[in-house]
Amino acid sequence: MIKKHVLVILSLVLMTLSLQAQETEKKESLIKWLDFETAVEKQKELPKPIFIDMYTDWCGWCKKLDSETFANPEIANYISTYFYPVKFDAETQDTIQYKGKDYVNSQTGRRATHDLALELLDNRASYPSMVYIDPNGQVSKTAGFMDAKKIEPILIFFAEHIHRTTNFEAFSEAFNFVFRDEEAPNLDMSGNVKWLSLDEALEKQKENPKKLLILFVSDYYQRVSSILIEDISFTNPHIADYVNEAFYPVRFQAASTDTIEIFDQTFVNEQRGVGYPHQFVFSLLQNNVVFPSIVFLNEKNELISPMQGYFIPQIMEPYFHFVATDEYKEGDWQEYYKNYKGKVPRKQTQQ
Repeated sequence: MIKKHVLVILSLVLMTLSLQAQETEKKESLIKWLDFETAVEKQKELPKPIFIDMYTDWCGWCKKLDSETFANPEIANYISTYFYPVKFDAETQDTIQYKGKDYVNSQTGRRATHDLALELLDNRASYPSMVYIDPNGQVSKTAGFMDAKKIEPILIFFAEHIHRTTNFEAFSEAFNFVFRDEEAPNLDMSGNVKWLSLDEALEKQKENPKKLLILFVSDYYQRVSSILIEDISFTNPHIADYVNEAFYPVRFQAASTDTIEIFDQTFVNEQRGVGYPHQFVFSLLQNNVVFPSIVFLNEKNELISPMQGYFIPQIMEPYFHFVATDEYKEGDWQEYYKNYKGKVPRKQTQQ
């Protein structure tokens, strides 16, 4: 059985009392909302996703979202910590500058929608809507009222940038399996990767040369993604069997304080803060630190292109073969992936 973990955001048993909701309406919002232009400028300085609550004054479900979901302390804290939160009146008459263009409300008639709201919502104005803009400018959106339990995985999906590598259906299935017993799908997670320490792997490599697969995970950064890739992707029996066969697998906790000696160098953890990554992590990820990350070293301990972010087994299986069989040296990954026939059913794929 997979060990169940406690989420950073919620205890997964969420109760919002009607009395608490009524009292919250009178209080200042727990979320420190920004205007849109301020959020865009802050995102340039320190990359984080922008979270937009697209509302109107006449929308009853928008008020319910404020009084219940955004009044939940855990949800409010998570949004404030991992996003730049924006409260956007979709019918504002303000002029808003975005990407060098001035947006106004050029519509006519009662309840006219602002041009920028229409653009962000793909001309499908529905309230409340929540818009997510990642640091690369990718825009995603969801519509309708959501309680704390429903919005939780969606916030994680965008905050941890899982949307870049995996579709929401695949992520949601993994999330429910690990964190929500009552909604857990029936999955075969009987695989068991025989993880080695780095020293053990290097010693085995001397006796019998094989590539190293190093999984970097963190209990602090992208924590849920790290949990899911271990508890779902690497426990898939086909993935686990192939990893044990083709690689020397190493699981490395990013915040480790161990002293590492490799490449004729010594690496330590400078411990500049809670969860601060080890120098070894910075070195192998070439300062592009993302968790989880899967790094491959060839038989001569030379770095092969890593997989960075959360991946489902359907993507991991062909890429692991691509690396293990040395196809990566000359082959085209997209072509290889298109033609690859593996053991893991492709019912879920990348976006």
